Amino acid sequence: MLLKKLIDEYPYFFIVLKEGMLWSDSGIDSSNAPPETYVIPPRNHNEVARRIHEKIRELTGKYIPVVICDTELFSRGSIDFAR
Repeated sequence: MLLKKLIDEYPYFFIVLKEGMLWSDSGIDSSNAPPETYVIPPRNHNEVARRIHEKIRELTGKYIPVVICDTELFSRGSIDFAR
């Protein structure tokens, strides 16, 4: 996989500003994915959260707020962001 090869070859720490938010590693994540798999964040976090919320309400009848969040790693620790 090209992305895996690039990450292995260039193990640097990238911080980017995307959609008005800070992203470590350009938003590429493997922490909650199967081995050798990398994922990118959805384009519209609010829409994804809304769809999850609606499905929960449809299945359970309960009104459950949904927040899409991510942990960003920085040189002195980590910060959780509501996306």
